[in-house]
Amino acid sequence: MPQTTTAVNACDASIWIDNASGVLTDVSGSSNTINMSFAEQVGAVRNFGTRWEILLTCGLSAKFGFTAVYSTSATEAKAILLDWFFNKPGTNKTLKVYLPKKDVGADVYTAEVKLVTMPITVQAATAEPMQISCELQPDGAVTWVTNAT
Repeated sequence: MPQTTTAVNACDASIWIDNASGVLTDVSGSSNTINMSFAEQVGAVRNFGTRWEILLTCGLSAKFGFTAVYSTSATEAKAILLDWFFNKPGTNKTLKVYLPKKDVGADVYTAEVKLVTMPITVQAATAEPMQISCELQPDGAVTWVTNAT
């Protein structure tokens, strides 16, 4: 097989999430990581006299690991996440991830998500910006489409 000529990187990934007013907001400029993990529930059975398992599948699940820079702006990711945790716990927000960037033809992952955990790392011995990491979990289906606009 010949080497691919269509590889992309994540330099221009675009991450959008609902702000406090429920308006989808681009938080790419204050975030630097999105880890997406997709899983399919698998059950196994093996009967007497057989060596190999038979696998059945059922439910799907996903998790999103999101990291944002701790910034002072009221319109960036940190403010959206903290407002969500302290003022709107238990509510869903829309998450959209465009890869490799928000252009026609990009992969778009969309989910209604809940905020599960949000550790904030604070270290005195580093000049790097503080980070907010959070785990977001879908409440319902995750979709994957090709961006048409």
